Amino acid sequence: MRKTTRRREERQSNGKESFRFAITLLVALGTVIYILYNYLQNNSVDYQMYLLICGVVFFALILAIFLLLYLLIEGYSLEVHDNPDLQKHLKDYASAFYLSVLLMSVILLIAIVIFLYLIFLSKIKLLKLRF
Repeated sequence: MRKTTRRREERQSNGKESFRFAITLLVALGTVIYILYNYLQNNSVDYQMYLLICGVVFFALILAIFLLLYLLIEGYSLEVHDNPDLQKHLKDYASAFYLSVLLMSVILLIAIVIFLYLIFLSKIKLLKLRF
């Protein structure tokens, strides 16, 4: 097999993998938002947990918007064949959205862990004060 054919196939498979990841992440975000909504509807929560859930839903919606923008721009760049400069710019924009989503996901995960740790510490301190 020629090198150019192999490179083209690698580029096409990389594009498909990023589409799969974006769609999988969108489905996961939708599931998390739905589960949190049902949990809030059926259970009473304290104020700190409510703030955590609101923060998670807020960031999940922002991630979903960025993923949708990524899918829109990447899909449009695949359809533009006449103008290679436009295609290159669109791919650059799409990769910037993709990287920002990954960075925001990591930041969200760290923020949730820190917030849960602080809630846990405050509950332990309250238990010690009561005894």
